[in-house]
Amino acid sequence: MSTAKTIDLSEIDARSKPVLLPQISTSDKVLICYKFFDSNEVIDYVVTKHKAMMAQIRPGNFLLLPYEESRIVNLNQVISIRELQIKFPGLYQYYTISLFAQDASEALIGFTFPAKNDFYYQVAEILRKAVDEAKSSPPSIVSNLDERLRLLTKLYDDGLITSEEFQYKRSEILNQL
Repeated sequence: MSTAKTIDLSEIDARSKPVLLPQISTSDKVLICYKFFDSNEVIDYVVTKHKAMMAQIRPGNFLLLPYEESRIVNLNQVISIRELQIKFPGLYQYYTISLFAQDASEALIGFTFPAKNDFYYQVAEILRKAVDEAKSSPPSIVSNLDERLRLLTKLYDDGLITSEEFQYKRSEILNQL
C-alpha cells in the first residue's frame, strides 16, 4: 500500500541526503518535506521558498534494477502546475502534482500521492503559493551558493558523503558562478 506523509529533514533517506541537503540554504525556509513510499520505491520531497526537490530510490530485486533519480527545480522557472491521475489497470493508481517549464513536454518534477486527500490539497496549495512567490522574489545567487558550499563541506566533514561525492557536488556548485 502506498503512503505519503510529512517528515522532518532528519527523516530523509540516507541515500537522498547528499543530493537534497546541499541544495537547501540556511536562509531558505523549508515549506514542506514529505515522503512517498510503497513496496517499489521511496521518494523524498522538499519544497523551499525557491526550490522543489525530489530524490527517488527504488531498491533492486529480481524484476527491477536498483534505481536512483533526483530532480531539483528553481520555482521561478515553473510555468504551469498540472494535476494528473496515473492508472495501472488491475494494479494501482496514484495522483501527481506536476511542475512544467515553458517548453517542457515532460514534467520538471512530479509530486506523488496515493489519494486525493487533504494532504494532497495542502501540498498543491503550498506549491502554487511557492511558485507565485518565487517568481516575484528570486534568490540571491551568491549567498545561496556560499551556503550550499558550507553545507556540503559540513556533510563531508561529518562523514555523510564520500570525497568523490564532495568533489563532484562542489564543482557542480562552483560552475553556477
